[in-house]
Amino acid sequence: MDSDGGMEAEVWKQLRAGEGDLAALWRSIRMSARAGGAAGGDPDAPLTLGQIEKLRAAHGPEMARFASLQDELTRRARKRFPEGRPLFWTSKGIEQATPAAVSEYRASRFAADATGDSVVWDACCGVGSDAVAILRALELRAPELQAPEAGDHGSLVIATDWDAESARCAAANLRAAFDEGSIPTGAAARTRHVILRGDLRKPPLARAAVADALVLLDPDRRPDGEHREPRPERWAPPLSQTLQLARSARGACIKLPPSLDATAEGLDCESETPLRLEWISLDGEMKELALWTGSLGTSPGMRLATALRTSQAGKGTAAAHYSSHAAPVALPAPFPVDRLGPGMWLVELDPTLWQSELAGHFCAEHDLAPIEAEVRGMFMVSDRPPTSPFTRAWPILESLNADRKRVRKALRARQIGPVTVKKRNHPRTSLELEAMFRGSGPREGLLAVFRVPGRRGSLGSVAVILGAGAPETGAPEPGTTAPGTTEPWRE
Repeated sequence: MDSDGGMEAEVWKQLRAGEGDLAALWRSIRMSARAGGAAGGDPDAPLTLGQIEKLRAAHGPEMARFASLQDELTRRARKRFPEGRPLFWTSKGIEQATPAAVSEYRASRFAADATGDSVVWDACCGVGSDAVAILRALELRAPELQAPEAGDHGSLVIATDWDAESARCAAANLRAAFDEGSIPTGAAARTRHVILRGDLRKPPLARAAVADALVLLDPDRRPDGEHREPRPERWAPPLSQTLQLARSARGACIKLPPSLDATAEGLDCESETPLRLEWISLDGEMKELALWTGSLGTSPGMRLATALRTSQAGKGTAAAHYSSHAAPVALPAPFPVDRLGPGMWLVELDPTLWQSELAGHFCAEHDLAPIEAEVRGMFMVSDRPPTSPFTRAWPILESLNADRKRVRKALRARQIGPVTVKKRNHPRTSLELEAMFRGSGPREGLLAVFRVPGRRGSLGSVAVILGAGAPETGAPEPGTTAPGTTEPWRE
């Protein structure tokens, strides 16, 4: 059995030979495995020995081993991918796969640049989540594109991965997406696809075809299969080779870790091929740095921060953008912590502004000042809540030294017991601080706790009692951009 939990040849043959709906077949196998037993209907409980034996009797030992390991991988993946897709996983795939909302956003960029007969190559496809998103986006846009000429079959998506197990998972996940109806099939389909095992250093396309293709590149940052490699030239393939392939394509996107120092790697002064850097967050959590080049990298030299927000009503994802061609600037003058008090607002910036070094520009435009010191990621303060999807803001009710007795007394006066703590530049964890300040009042409260550089002892820690957060009035509706922003790739 492969340690990455996947599809031995015999199991894969069984699944591939199954008639009809692969997604339905696989779900029926998993449901039969979970029927009865101590795990019952709890999807997060591991399969019992009795359930595994039942699988073995019904489907054979190979399928039983495969199903039990896939069940374990699915339970691990559910924390990051609660939507339940993809269906099939590898251990590495869980670590490397992009959240669906980010994949769909990126896929929309590829579709916007596509023509009726485009070739899109996902060169490091992993378990296929990006390939599925690109296929879906191309099909959604197909009616707008020029009809293919006689004998043409529309656009083509090629997905490759050097790891055979990942390629098999990708093929299964694409088939499942078709079976579930999320991608049109039959006469309605305008996009073809093929899954291959291959290395991006040996393209499955002729040189001329690569020059006309749109390419998605995601170099393996765990080349040994376990440990994350921080040095780009030790990725598989190295970043320099990945850039070389990107330069040869009509347009390309390279997925990079958001912590990568683009300046140190020389990416913000690349001269051989114009490119653009985009830092992407989802619901306030930093997700990735995307490097766009060629026809996908319009407005070269621009730093772009993109904040994605999922709709609470489940109606999709909205994107907001903030960008600048100018060099980074320093933050405004710090605001003295001793002057914090009622009538002011504590503001938290989206992490994309810090990673892209656009925080200085943004704060100057929105009259925001860092509290006391220019510490990266520090809270900001304003006399009014900013109307931007790149911020979250709370009214300040009271500010005091973070002495346990004083803070608990202040919370008790407001009938606050349990608290949620947002902390910056403080040695204790949020959970430790929440336990430290927790009282017996019936109401829940919100605290911001931070240390002021240069101050010692209790005077160095500050606790700010916050009120209810301001509504995200700047957040756009799903499928739109925020007020005052543009879709920079269309400039």
